[in-house]
Formats: sequence, structure tokens, C-alpha cells
Amino acid sequence: MELIYVIACLLVSLVVVPVSSFSDDPDTQKILAILAGQRNEILQLKETVLRVENDNKELKNEIHHLKEKTEHHTKHNANTLKIANMSPRHKRLLLDPLNEYTENQRVAFTAKLSKHMTNLGNNQPIVFDAIVTNVGQHYSPNTGVFTAPTNATYYFFASIMSHSGKVLESEIVKNGVRMVMMYSYDTAHEQGTNSVVLQLSAGDEVWVRHTLTIGSMVYGNTWSTFSGFQISDSYYL
Repeated sequence: MELIYVIACLLVSLVVVPVSSFSDDPDTQKILAILAGQRNEILQLKETVLRVENDNKELKNEIHHLKEKTEHHTKHNANTLKIANMSPRHKRLLLDPLNEYTENQRVAFTAKLSKHMTNLGNNQPIVFDAIVTNVGQHYSPNTGVFTAPTNATYYFFASIMSHSGKVLESEIVKNGVRMVMMYSYDTAHEQGTNSVVLQLSAGDEVWVRHTLTIGSMVYGNTWSTFSGFQISDSYYL
């Protein structure tokens, strides 16, 4: 019974003693101080971990970007090396700015005048309206103008027949500038002919026109013709 009484007294004392009495204890205060310090350290470590994780994400993205950039440069250098080791023919086909022709299909044309032309004006174009050949479709039978599809060297030839007893002067022009002239005159029909080799840039135009006011009639019926074809690429002249 005495033992039970003692235990009961101890329990009552624990309930009655105020909590503040524990906090006033020096050892308890030290423990609380240590716990508070550890809590602050844990919060700082947590902030450090978050900062390191963010830094790792940024580094990972930068590494991925550098990897892509390196792969791009590697492919570019490999392609450059391939181009450098190509034959001139393959390199020419690869570097053609318009990529509209191949080695086996260079532009070429021949057109003829189906009907007579009369009353020609000063510098009036002679439109060869009947197509014989037009590889690449770069000669227009509507305007009489050939337009260069790519930088290259071309050969042009024109044959112009005058009417019987009539004088006729004509010329082959590049972008409106005279290159060569043709002259025909006789008591019978006569043909004036000439040819020229031209280095053209893409978009340059070549055609045949009447010269000044000398003569005004061109004999047609397929007797007058205009031809041209590509010789080689200007890159390899």
C-alpha cells in the first residue's frame, strides 16, 4: 500500500508541476538552444540544396545546347569535307544557285520567223515565233528574248534574210547593248549572219533587233533564225 501511495504522489507532482519549470532548467535551455541552432542549419542546408538543384538544371540545359551545337558543327565540317573532295562536275551541280539544270540537260534553243516582218521600227525586236528546239524553255517565242537561267557561258547565232533588193541591218544584243551586227543586201534575197559567245549571269537577256532605220523588212517563211545554247559553267572558265 505504501508503494502505491508513493507512486500516486509522484504522478500528482508531475501533473501539478508547471511546464515553465522545465524551461527554466539550465540543461533544458541548452537543449532547446541546440535544437534551434540545428533547425536553422537545416533550413540553410535546404536552401543550399534547392540552389544546387537549380544550378544543375541550368548546367544540364547548357550541356544539351553545347552538345547540339557540337553535332551541328561536326555535320557541317563533314559536309564541307565531302564537298572539298568532290569532283568539279559534282561540285558544280551541288553549288548551282538555281538547281534547274544538269550536266546532261543544258539549255538550248532554235527559233525561226514564220512570217515576214515589215515596217520595223528603230531598235524593234525581231520575234522568232516558231520554236524548233527549246530545252529548258528559256527562250520566249512571244517576246523573242532568251533569259539566262544560271551563270554560264553561252553561244548565240542569228541568220537574217532581207527582201530582194532591200538593205537590212540587225544586231544581237545583251540587256539592250549591241554585241554583234548583221548586214544583208543584194539584188536578190540575201542573208546576214553572225555569232557571239557571251558570259551571262542569271537573269541576263539576249535577243535580236532591227538596227536604227536601215531597212524595215525581214524575210520570214523560216529563212530567218535565232539559236543559242549553253557551252559551260562560268565557274570553271
